[in-house]
Amino acid sequence: MILRGAGPSFCSGDDPNDRGYHDPEIEAMALERHPYFHLERVIRRVPKPVIAQVHGYCLGSAMDLLLASDFAVAAEDAQLGMRFGAHGIPLGMVFLSRYLGLKQLNEVLFRPEPMSGVEAHRLGLVTEVVPRAELEPRTEALAARLAQPGERFHNYFGLMKDSINRMVFPTLEDDIRMSTLMTRLADLYRLQVPGTPRE
Repeated sequence: MILRGAGPSFCSGDDPNDRGYHDPEIEAMALERHPYFHLERVIRRVPKPVIAQVHGYCLGSAMDLLLASDFAVAAEDAQLGMRFGAHGIPLGMVFLSRYLGLKQLNEVLFRPEPMSGVEAHRLGLVTEVVPRAELEPRTEALAARLAQPGERFHNYFGLMKDSINRMVFPTLEDDIRMSTLMTRLADLYRLQVPGTPRE
């Protein structure tokens, strides 16, 4: 499965002004109204390889989707970042800490500017970085290679992925639920505190 953007970017993140997603009228604990967090769970639970193909911007919640994916191929000039300060939402808390040490984690969370695909690769956040013109063929080649074991051995990748989840993400459900709650608190904070960034 390849996760990619249809426009000029992979994804610039969610919109805190989206009334269907960040509606302040939603009861604070209505976690089922946040399908984005369910998508993170699906990416980790689906018994197939998920590859993020990243071009243009990959910001905020889009970074969580990239980090949840099993593999990621990024263009050299892609712009990746968590955008913590812009929205006041602690995105990346579920997955980013599994990739980085404490100092690197804080640097990525609080950095004011996005990083390039090259830097993301250096930090181990993406599998491969390639020139923009080679992004799609290299991603397709990776997908073809990953499909081969599954064609020979039923659910081979699914069993491997389940084992990896148990080792790397043993508290995935609780972590996702906590991120959902923190997002709701950030929504309510923006509603109550004048001058809090809304975009």
